[in-house]
Amino acid sequence: MSTSTSTDILYLGFQPDDAAPLMLEEELDAIDKRLASSQNGHALKLHIHQDVGLEDIPGLLARIKPSVFHVSCHGNAEGYLRLRQNGLFLDFPPEQLVERLRSARGVVRLVVLNACFSNRLRDALVAEGFAVIGTNDRVYSDRAGIFSSVLYGLIADGLNLEAAFHEAREVAMAGDSARRVGYALRTPADVKADDLVLAPLPLVEPLRATGPIPTGIRPHQVVLHLDAYNGGHSVEEVKALLDDHREERKILRLSDFMARLGVPRLTHGRHDHDWAGLAAATQALIDDALAFLPGDDRPTDYIISGSAPHPTFAHVGYALSSWRGRRQTVIHRDRDGGVLQFVLGEGLKPGRGPRFFAPSPKLKAGALYRSRGQVGLYLSALGGEEPATVLQHMDEQGGDFADVVSLLHTTKDPNNPNGVTKVTERDGPLIAEELIQLNSDLARCYPNHGGVTLFVFGPDLLAFLAGRALNPRQQRNQRLSLAYYDGQRYHHAYSLPLAPNRAPHVPQDDAAKLRRRDVFDAIKRGVETLRKTLKKEDLLPPRGFAAGGEAMPERLLKQLNTLALNDKPEGEVFELSVGRREMKIGEGICHALRDLDAEALARFGRLLTLHELAHQPQRLLGTNYQGVGRAGVVLEDIDFWADAFALLSATRWEVRDLGARGEREAGQILEKNIRVHLLGMAAFDRMEQGDALARLPERRLRRYLLWSLQRARAEQVHSPAALDTLLGERLVVELAPLAGRLDPQGDKLVHPEQGEPQLFVALGGVLLREPKLADNFVPARLVGLTRDLKLDALRDQLRFLVDQHAAVLTAWEA
Repeated sequence: MSTSTSTDILYLGFQPDDAAPLMLEEELDAIDKRLASSQNGHALKLHIHQDVGLEDIPGLLARIKPSVFHVSCHGNAEGYLRLRQNGLFLDFPPEQLVERLRSARGVVRLVVLNACFSNRLRDALVAEGFAVIGTNDRVYSDRAGIFSSVLYGLIADGLNLEAAFHEAREVAMAGDSARRVGYALRTPADVKADDLVLAPLPLVEPLRATGPIPTGIRPHQVVLHLDAYNGGHSVEEVKALLDDHREERKILRLSDFMARLGVPRLTHGRHDHDWAGLAAATQALIDDALAFLPGDDRPTDYIISGSAPHPTFAHVGYALSSWRGRRQTVIHRDRDGGVLQFVLGEGLKPGRGPRFFAPSPKLKAGALYRSRGQVGLYLSALGGEEPATVLQHMDEQGGDFADVVSLLHTTKDPNNPNGVTKVTERDGPLIAEELIQLNSDLARCYPNHGGVTLFVFGPDLLAFLAGRALNPRQQRNQRLSLAYYDGQRYHHAYSLPLAPNRAPHVPQDDAAKLRRRDVFDAIKRGVETLRKTLKKEDLLPPRGFAAGGEAMPERLLKQLNTLALNDKPEGEVFELSVGRREMKIGEGICHALRDLDAEALARFGRLLTLHELAHQPQRLLGTNYQGVGRAGVVLEDIDFWADAFALLSATRWEVRDLGARGEREAGQILEKNIRVHLLGMAAFDRMEQGDALARLPERRLRRYLLWSLQRARAEQVHSPAALDTLLGERLVVELAPLAGRLDPQGDKLVHPEQGEPQLFVALGGVLLREPKLADNFVPARLVGLTRDLKLDALRDQLRFLVDQHAAVLTAWEA
């Protein structure tokens, strides 16, 4: 199915008897292991020659014709390297090695100098037209092996030289700042390191038809390319494998969603991943995939490819799920560089033959276990036995533990002397069917279990098939915990279904900390100014807000004056407790607000404080707020009046404080406050989802539309008398019909692609309805603008509505 050539690396190691050991064998062993773990490691071929003489180098270059020339040796502060000539080790000046390499210019594409103080030779070789890695510092032997192994492993994975070098240097430096390795990459002026891809990728044949496709019906295709790691096969390779018997094709790259959420790409060999961010990015990709609505009755095929950790593949399988009845194609590159592909879905059954997994004795007929604890599920496609680290992980997780069930592939591959089985195209559907049966057996034998922890030992496709088979309906919506192996032990990655909110990622560098402190101080100044000058008459509620009665303004003013605000950011987001008389502003919200200026931050502090104070007379308290978000219609009404109260109070206060000028500028002040209110909403959303809302609940969309319309209305307020008219009546704004789906918490998530919804507005018992009007007003655009948090553009779009329905929306002007 595939053919490939290899990139030759000439490795020269020099170890004098009278010098400190260089750990050359350890470096070579690390390189060998890293290439063995790469799916494309065969693309690099290592030619090892230790303690050869300089006189032998031209012959080796002529015979091997390497693309990479690697030297590991000692170097001194003058830039001399300790090399061998005619049986003797001597310190050679850089010029002598340049002479021997000059003939290889045009063949050798990269020179790697794993030697102390090799920068002098590096610069001389760059002048000769070579790309060179060297250092102007000491190279510690243990770090040298790490650097080389990661560099060549990432080159084999398909990274360009620039990306592979920076990742390798970062890994070599990790965890030991006192012994930093000063590697630097230099290239000639006409060579760009990000254009140098040194590892050949396999040539592949087009995908053969592996399942029946109804005659005359061309399915749509959605490609889920899980490129969490740099490298692996590219989207172009995947497209070359796909059947052209199709209609529309949509390609979704996980790396795009990771970038949107600020989640860094992963590096092979490192395990300090942002699991919460990776989970959120994966879910966002899945949401977009499931939202693909071509608008016809053609079937949609899902293609899964890429390079990512096992939990990511299990997550995608869990979301697509076997019970949904979709055709799914898995494309996987095996360790030999071949491409494995098979189709799952309607009407496809595995071929006849032996089982892939040996039956588990714990799931025999009639077995019944009453435990309510967690069940560990260990799946191995590579033989062996259940490792002790599985039980160790279950014990470390705490809580009730029911059992560990193992499914092991025990049939040896006669063509593989190591006994490690290579999964074939026939095995894919077979494994899928066996795992679906396994899920049923788990539900039968452990009817009361509290969830499943998944351990996978084998190729990525096994994790996908396991997630796909673990039907959440059959397991009664119990949680699926995903474990990840780091070479020593298993760790918890995350659980499915995901929690509705992602904990904010807050950077800890000095500049970020300083900016958060500035944000906190500006918010605090806004709150303190409000507390010192606010009067009871400023707190009169809008006329439609009946909570708290006539005594509410005086009571809220007293509560505001007794609140204590901490002196620094504390916690994650925001917390206000009237009973404890304290208010906390967290690091997460300070980070999310980092781009606002001091004036906007002061406004935000005033509005947020007044909004939260309004919740007490509304009886939205710490004892009943959990889960209110699920009651979307009720929460929207509660939040509308809390928002209206905060905006009206803060605007009245500022109008009064500015005197005659404030009365003239009442509308401008209200518009500024509504703008900051929307920016605050967006900040809370950015904490969870980054700069664009991949997951947009319909109730959140309605709130953005409502206050964007209020902002457009506020531009036509010209006196304080109109403030209560604008904020005193309940306004409802809605797009309908909206395509979407329900998430595990029951929220309707709006699809990114819509047909032609209309905009509906209700105010004072009057219905306003606005369909699409050519290019003048397109309601569907409001979804995309909200998803991208383009708040000014939202306001601009809704000005059209205010102009069209001025008699209702700006009645104070009549």
